[in-house]
Amino acid sequence: MKHLWLALLLTSCPPSTGDCTLVFPRPPLPAALLMSAGVPQAFSFVLTGTACPLPEGALSAQPLLTTPSGTRVPVEVTRLIQVGGTVELEVALPALAAGTHFLQVFVEPTLGVVQLPVFVGTDRQGDAGFLLRFPEPCVRPARTTTGTQFCATRDGGFLASRDGQSVTLTGVERLLTVGNVAWAIGRSDIRRYEDQPDAGLVLTATATLLLAGAGSSADELSAIVGPSRYDFDAGTLERRDHGLSSGARWSERPRVLSVTPGSICEVTARPGDQSRCVVNGDDARFLGLDSSYLWLVDRGTTPLAPFGEFTSISLVKRPVVLDAGVALTVPLPPGLQPAQTEVIELAGGFPPILLTSPDAGPRRIVLLTQRRDGTSFDLLPPDLVGASRDFLFLLGTTARELRVVPLPLTP
Repeated sequence: MKHLWLALLLTSCPPSTGDCTLVFPRPPLPAALLMSAGVPQAFSFVLTGTACPLPEGALSAQPLLTTPSGTRVPVEVTRLIQVGGTVELEVALPALAAGTHFLQVFVEPTLGVVQLPVFVGTDRQGDAGFLLRFPEPCVRPARTTTGTQFCATRDGGFLASRDGQSVTLTGVERLLTVGNVAWAIGRSDIRRYEDQPDAGLVLTATATLLLAGAGSSADELSAIVGPSRYDFDAGTLERRDHGLSSGARWSERPRVLSVTPGSICEVTARPGDQSRCVVNGDDARFLGLDSSYLWLVDRGTTPLAPFGEFTSISLVKRPVVLDAGVALTVPLPPGLQPAQTEVIELAGGFPPILLTSPDAGPRRIVLLTQRRDGTSFDLLPPDLVGASRDFLFLLGTTARELRVVPLPLTP
């Protein structure tokens, strides 16, 4: 599949005599390119440069592709012509291994250079998870690592099933699973279950909800519901007040973070204390988290990224250290946007999930994971219906099937 972008010049050349001039405004280059590992792909650019025709054969392009290890890979220029005041350029990238590569194309005579990262993702569509079949469509799915599967029921509550046995959890509006722990959140109470291999779901603690609130999040030992955090300790759920600030919240034990547009702040438990912020005032939105990082998405303002579209993802190291700043920023390839830009419910940490835009070719899910050797991009089938730290849930071949993808994905 070919992709076409408009690229303006990064460098200028001296104007020719007469009316022959150059145009070199700020270049709206794509932030990055995305391709599948092991599959060659062509990319096209339109360079706006000279305002007069050049002699035949005067144009040339020298591409340079560098692998993550620093090795140079040959790239073929398959198209290089001048059309009016623009130069059409197409390069054919060979099949590459997964990883972050870097592409540079130098256009002569001194018209400019195209340079941007190339994210090569591992195609997981052929071996993505396992298939589960249900008597009727499974809505709002969840699953423990022990193997109990949850689906919301029509009359309220959740049906928990494992090994042919089922039990209905009544009065449950939200259900979060992390590892072998399930948090059942109702209008007036919160329950913590452990999914034991022999005994099944065992109720370990329950507490009354004073204020339910709109959002909820959880790990194995803590759950945040509305303005309160509930810690599991010695067989009971201890309620902690952490204020009434709005936005997504996450427990960094013992701290609680409040995440609002442009800010990640520590919410103190003592009345009158001022919250301290890790990120404050930047145009960033909280996307999600994994075991090592908080993930933020940032908006772009270039002509190829209309207002409201996110162009990069930034990482903040966990546990969060005040004033530590952003650890890493990863540009988003064109056509990819986060599956959700405001996290309402979080179950443990899981990698950010991106979806291709409807007009960006075949619809795909792209899963980002930060490893020691860099950021990996894994390509999965479309139709995401749920996610947690331990599983992704995708639509199966029929409405009564789900494809479950265990996380983390093996390298």
